[in-house]
Amino acid sequence: MKILFLTIGLLSILYSDDIQRIELIVKDISELRGKYEKCNEELKEKSIQCEKSQERVNKYKKLYNDEKRKRLLLETQIDNNADKKKSNRYLLKRINKLEKLLKNREKLLKAKENSNENQRKKSIVTTDGASLATLFKQKCEETDGFPKLMMKKQYQIESLDESKIIKFKAAPFRLKTESVIYDNINGNKIAQWERGTSFTSNKKTRSWIQITGYFVDKKWRSAKKEMWVKQAQVSKR
Repeated sequence: MKILFLTIGLLSILYSDDIQRIELIVKDISELRGKYEKCNEELKEKSIQCEKSQERVNKYKKLYNDEKRKRLLLETQIDNNADKKKSNRYLLKRINKLEKLLKNREKLLKAKENSNENQRKKSIVTTDGASLATLFKQKCEETDGFPKLMMKKQYQIESLDESKIIKFKAAPFRLKTESVIYDNINGNKIAQWERGTSFTSNKKTRSWIQITGYFVDKKWRSAKKEMWVKQAQVSKR
């Protein structure tokens, strides 16, 4: 029995350091577990805070995008209003210009009406109401008809001179203004040419000139049909 107690005493002395070490390890593990649990709780709290912060960030981001769209819409409206103002200013200037033009036309029309009225009044003879033309006709009828015959003969001579065709050396010409082209002297209108159009000719009368050929893209083409234009609208190149 004594041997048993002695053995237990010896074992307790031998393993007392290990037991203390184990107790310290258990204690350290307990402390680490407590710290671990505390860290987990803090992480959970921070995770919750992060989620709330992210929600707040998303909310502000959405508000920012909304405000950005509103600003773009406002800028577009401002640009449209500026364009409308410019257009309105242009239209006002155009209206004022047209009003001035209309007033000038009205003045010219009124002046022309007054001139026509004055001419009409001058053509009326106040004595017996007969016009000057009627008096002239009566005077001619009272004569032997010689003045009337002379006027008719003079008109015939002028008419012959007007249609007399003069030939000359072919030369280039150019239109001074936009001109109407005719199929004969005092004939029908067949075309209308722009100012500066070039052509050639070798025949003319007192008031007309014939087109024998014309230029298209700097290339001369012969006239396929008879073409005439008034000389007053033509200049020599």
